[in-house]
Formats: sequence, structure tokens, C-alpha cells
Amino acid sequence: MSSKERKEKILKKINKEKSVRSMETKGPQTGKVEKLMSGTSKTVKKVADKFKADPKPQSVQQDKNIKKAMYSNDKALKDDKIMDKIFKEKGAFKKSQNQEPSDNPFSKFLYRCNRAIKKAVNKFKGMSPDARYKMIGAWVVGLLFLLVVVGIVVSSISDSKQHAGKDGDKGNKDKVVASADASGDGTSEVVDTNPLTVCGNEAVANLVQSYIQALKAADIETLKSLDMCQDTYKNDADIKNTSAVVEDYQNITIYTKNGPYAGGVTAYVVTDIKFINIEKTCQGMFQYIIRPQEDGSYKIDTTPSDEIDDDDVENAMVVLSQSEDVLTLIDAVNQQCAADIEADANLKAYVEGTLGNAGGGTATTAPADATQADAATEAPQTSEQPAQ
Repeated sequence: MSSKERKEKILKKINKEKSVRSMETKGPQTGKVEKLMSGTSKTVKKVADKFKADPKPQSVQQDKNIKKAMYSNDKALKDDKIMDKIFKEKGAFKKSQNQEPSDNPFSKFLYRCNRAIKKAVNKFKGMSPDARYKMIGAWVVGLLFLLVVVGIVVSSISDSKQHAGKDGDKGNKDKVVASADASGDGTSEVVDTNPLTVCGNEAVANLVQSYIQALKAADIETLKSLDMCQDTYKNDADIKNTSAVVEDYQNITIYTKNGPYAGGVTAYVVTDIKFINIEKTCQGMFQYIIRPQEDGSYKIDTTPSDEIDDDDVENAMVVLSQSEDVLTLIDAVNQQCAADIEADANLKAYVEGTLGNAGGGTATTAPADATQADAATEAPQTSEQPAQ
């Protein structure tokens, strides 16, 4: 629809609306006639009789004249001021007709929504075909773009959840898979989804190596910087006494299992412990919980288990400690430690004598405890968990 056609349509509508309003407000009506006839005045009766005799009084004739166009189309189309006036009158009339229904917020909301929809539909109808196609195309492109963005977001969330599951959140548990034998009976086998493996994370391996070297040197400040739990080092006498007994940690091998914290691991450190003045080494194992930090680095967490309030973490720790591969590793370390002690008389005498008398422990039954039997042997048990 061209601009000229639109203006002519508006003029026609305005003239029609004004004519109807004039008829409603100025023309004599039947109700008025009945009221006149009910009066007692002679003048009133004369007027009523005249109205009956002349069904087309002068007022009606005036209303007919009012029905004529109030504006000349040709003149209005050429005069912008007249068109502005027409638009203002049209807007005022619409506003007077579009009063909101009530003070009810819900009714107002429905009314405004309906009015907005009608406005949009009328605007769409008044567009040229080209403009309609462009508008529809823009909406289609926008909708497709929105769908693509939503798809990317959903995919990212799904990938992050899968990655968290692989890194070993609290859900690193064994799955039981049912299989059928020849007779048809169901049997179950445990498939470990979180196996014990040699540490392949360089950052974790460097952290453990640094911690053990600081432990050997009784470097309290370095130990604190590598540990999330500072209370572990309130009594630094134990660590200093350990340094006085243990000469070196040799042949260190680090194994890890995911958990109990999200993105973290539990490290099982197998090492040959060299005591001062004893040539023969004794194998032992220590356990460290390692957690990721906000900056992407890792730290050891020696918080005692009885101070952990997260039930999920506690349950995950129990699952890890009861894993078959961990128990197998502990048993292997115990056997090797017992063999090392039996193979050297000096080491056996030292473990059963000096260390055994100090802590009352039996090195052959819990070899890793041989390094902790004496208070001066190892760091606090919160930072090192020996094989049991």
C-alpha cells in the first residue's frame, strides 16, 4: 500500500467515525420524543405533535450534512498540517475508545497483550510484500541463530559433566556388570572404572616429590606452602625428629586414583626408606590427598578425616581405601618390607629395637608403620597414611 493510499484510507475512516459520533450526540431520538409526550405543557405537546407530523426535522437534516466529508481529500493530502491534525484526532479517538478494562492487574495485562498483538498484526498487514518477506526472513534467521547458541551451550554443559566424571568426582565407584553363564544363571563381576595407575600428571608428581624432599629436610615453611591444612605443622618437633632419623627416600614410585575431591587424586607413594647409619633400605608407602586450586595448581590436603564435614567426600574415601587394587598394593609393600627387614640383621635390630621400643609397633605386620613407630620417625599421620 502506497503512502497516498494509506492517507486516503485514514481520511475515510476518520470522516466515518466523526459522522457516527455526531449522530449519537446531536440527533433527536425516540427516547426524547417519549419524554416530550409525557409532559403536561402545551408547548411540549405542540413540539411532540410537530415531530410526529414531520419525521425528518431540521436537526436530522443537519446530521445528514454532517455526514459529508469533514475534510477535503485533495486539500488534506497536499497540506501536512491538516494531516497532522487528522492523525492527532485519530489518536485521541482511539485512546478514548481503548480504555483499560479495570484495575485488576491480570485484566490489564491481558488487555495490553491483546492490543499489542493487534497493533503488530495491523502493522504487518500494512506492509508491502517485499517488506513482509524481509521481516519474515529476519525472524527466521534470528530463530536459527538462537537455536545454534542453545545447542552450543547444552553441548558444553554435557561435555563438562562427562569430563568431571572422568576426572573422578565422588562418583568414581565400581560398576557391577551382569553376565550369563552357559546354564543361564546370572553372575556378577566388578569392573573398576577408577583403576590404580602410575601417576601421569607431571604437576602432581612434582608436588609429591617436593613435599617428600621438604619432609626429609624438615623444611616447615615449604611444607606449609604445599599443604592446604596449616594445623598439621603446629608441632614441628615431630617433623624435625623425623629428619634426624631418616636419611633419604629412594626409588620413589607414585600411584594415583581419582578422588575423593572433584578434579583431585589420592596419591600412594611407594619408596625405599634409608635410615641413618643403616645400609639396608626398608620399603614403605604413604598416602596423600591432592586437590586442585583455583589457579590450576595442586596442593596436598592433610586435613584429618574426622574434621571433614562432606559426607560425599567421606564415602568416596572409604570406597578408595577398600578398592581391591589399593589393598593389593598395600599387601605387596608389607611383604617387601618384611623381606627387607629379615634380609638385614642391622635393619631388623633397628626396627625391632629402636623403632619398636619407641612406638610399640611391629614392623613386620605393618611395615609402613615402621617409619612412624617412633614419634621422631615420620611427619604427623594426618599428612602421611601408611599401609595398613
